Amino acid sequence: MDDFDSKRASEVFLECSDLLSGKSDREIAIIGVAYIEDILTNMLEARIVPGSIDLKREDSFSFKVNLARAVGLLRKTAYDSLKNISHIRNKFAHDYSKKNLDDEKISSRIDVIFQLNKEIFEAVKNVAEESISEEYKEELDALLKNKTYRMRIVIACAAAGLSGALPSVEQLEEPQEVLDSYH
Repeated sequence: MDDFDSKRASEVFLECSDLLSGKSDREIAIIGVAYIEDILTNMLEARIVPGSIDLKREDSFSFKVNLARAVGLLRKTAYDSLKNISHIRNKFAHDYSKKNLDDEKISSRIDVIFQLNKEIFEAVKNVAEESISEEYKEELDALLKNKTYRMRIVIACAAAGLSGALPSVEQLEEPQEVLDSYH
């Protein structure tokens, strides 16, 4: 996976961020994972042997994350980040009492994702700082500490990273080609 489409990644980052703007924490987690899952499904369809798995019937995001790791689409950091995002989404989807990111078990996972991807989030912050005037830099710092905004950034960065990598996904060899290569 050498050819990263940074233009597409930027477009998806903005599109996803706009999609999640103004949404509740629960909506960000659920809609955001659905957005990421679409991209991940496209990556898997491009990677796996056609007809080997019906990804439309496999409705588990966690399954798709595991499969993407197994077929070499995700590095360990991306895998760990997506597993944490999946956990957050599941908390909101399966526990009606979870309304926001104030739950320590949920917000701590966002912190873990930020630590795993420290360089990426620093780059996002630097780009934002370069595009705003000095008077708004304090507001940016406060915004980056806001749990809802951090979750939006996590989702948008994950979607952008996956979509940028999509053009470089190569299909695994057909099983017969693999067998023939041993003769």
